[in-house]
Amino acid sequence: MAAVHAAFKTAFYPLVRRMHLMPEIFTMNDLQVLYETLLGEKLLRTSFQRKMLNLEILEHIDKKFTGAANKAPYLYKFVRK
Repeated sequence: MAAVHAAFKTAFYPLVRRMHLMPEIFTMNDLQVLYETLLGEKLLRTSFQRKMLNLEILEHIDKKFTGAANKAPYLYKFVRK
């Protein structure tokens, strides 16, 4: 799994940014769906979130997504480099 995440940081991350595969602001679930589509495999939500946050490529947005009856997910954007 570590090799997969290293590949994400070096290969998928620049591709996602350059090709505008994600909107400017997105939820962790949005990112996981794209990631799983690119890899062709399902990942555990908790592990995925922890590993993505540890890569330090995401910036947490103070505003939460609204419009759902359940707990609103946090919003993120990619760190500008």
